[in-house]
Amino acid sequence: SRRDIVAVCYHDTKRVQENAAWHMTDAAKIAALSIARQTGMPKTIVEQIEACDRTFEIGVHYHNLMPTWRSYKGRVVLLGDACHAMPPFMGQGANQALQDAYALADRLSRIGMDYGSTSEALDQYEAVRKGPTEAIMQASRLIGFVETQGGPVGTNLRNLALTIAGIIGIPKFVLSNGSMPRV
Repeated sequence: SRRDIVAVCYHDTKRVQENAAWHMTDAAKIAALSIARQTGMPKTIVEQIEACDRTFEIGVHYHNLMPTWRSYKGRVVLLGDACHAMPPFMGQGANQALQDAYALADRLSRIGMDYGSTSEALDQYEAVRKGPTEAIMQASRLIGFVETQGGPVGTNLRNLALTIAGIIGIPKFVLSNGSMPRV
């Protein structure tokens, strides 16, 4: 059977819980349908939401990059969302976690050859991953801001910005830049 995912992203002034456990609620479907109708989304989108058998409301909260990705003594090392939770607007969370894992494994495997200590290898892991990860996080925040503007003015500005971005090739650059390994 066919399984589709519909994500309705919108800016809301009230704080919504992150719902990290992905609990389903009837209220989430009602809210998604209400927003789709109020904002004038195409009928096909409203029909997609109506047809969904599982609906989740997930608050998107921005988290800054962790200042260090390891414990004080270096016995615990973080990667992926644990040290740089990605907003969902570029679909880069899993990709960046995989790149972190590769970079970490690579640096640890070279202790004694290229690195004199675990601490040095971990320094290099953070050094190689923090810059690209921070850039992707900020780009995703900007895209999320543009995509979730409401009201007639916000909607028109969003549509204009996304149209211009498409014409000049920004989506292709942003998506390919984020998916290129930086390990």
